[in-house]
Amino acid sequence: MSREFAHKNVHPHPQRSMQPLHSRGELPAGSVLIDTLRPLESELARRAIIPGQAQQSATPVWFLAETERNVFLWRQGLSLLDADQFEFWVDTKRLIEKRLDHLERVEGENPFVLGTLGDHTFLPGAKESEQRYLMMFHQAFSQIFLHAHALSQCVTALMQLPVGGSAREIILLPGMSAAS
Repeated sequence: MSREFAHKNVHPHPQRSMQPLHSRGELPAGSVLIDTLRPLESELARRAIIPGQAQQSATPVWFLAETERNVFLWRQGLSLLDADQFEFWVDTKRLIEKRLDHLERVEGENPFVLGTLGDHTFLPGAKESEQRYLMMFHQAFSQIFLHAHALSQCVTALMQLPVGGSAREIILLPGMSAAS
């Protein structure tokens, strides 16, 4: 594991390693609420617009997003129990670009490569399969992103309706950092 990646952002008291957004108006048009990504990706697969998990070995985009959320929380010294303090949004285009970059950098210091043999060489066809999947997802998502963004806005509004519902800090994933 890289010295740069190991524990350098963990603080005893939560500090933000990325600037939170002040309003949903600052979100990129293609961003979606993390909680809506998995059902959207599952529906694309159910309709055979993208391959389902049974047909491919690529990491689902929703899983990549949840990993980004988990890393963000860890870097703040928080756990999954603290996730409700935040409103996590995902810039799907940037997330896919980040994953494609990780797939090109297969080395011992990259802990985010799946589908590899123990010596960090890819299983036959795994890298190309995942790249194809990500491009198919991006192409399909680009046709519905405005609707997905609007759906995410509705979900956020609904979460704030009950008494006691309060605005949470808005975090856009993936975060920009030297370790990205």
